[in-house]
Amino acid sequence: MLRHIVMWNYSKRLFNPITLSVKTLNALWRLASLCVMGFKVRLLYANELTDRQKQEAGEKVKAELEALKGLISEIVEMKVYANPLPTSNMDVVLDSSFENENAMAAYKIHPEHKRVSQYISSVLRNRMVMDYCE
Repeated sequence: MLRHIVMWNYSKRLFNPITLSVKTLNALWRLASLCVMGFKVRLLYANELTDRQKQEAGEKVKAELEALKGLISEIVEMKVYANPLPTSNMDVVLDSSFENENAMAAYKIHPEHKRVSQYISSVLRNRMVMDYCE
């Protein structure tokens, strides 16, 4: 049995209908339940920067993101990687963790996060995002 759901496509900035099996939907529901039961929430965010001044922009993005750790109390852990090998197709990766989904939501609406996001959007070509529970 298949079910149709709608998911947000970040790169195209629109909603896409997708079809998932009931088994897959049940697995996703169990993962969502883990978040509610107190497992940490992680956010992985990979950025592909525009070609123009890629190295300088990557270093600035890394510095700006790392500065958020001291400004936003909801962040439990944050690592930023900005030294990709030539075989990589992303330039900067953010790996961060939060106590729960509410803490991650508070992080996303924090004024400093919004300021940094605005800069990143100005040098961004593409991005991939994954929020999950561990």
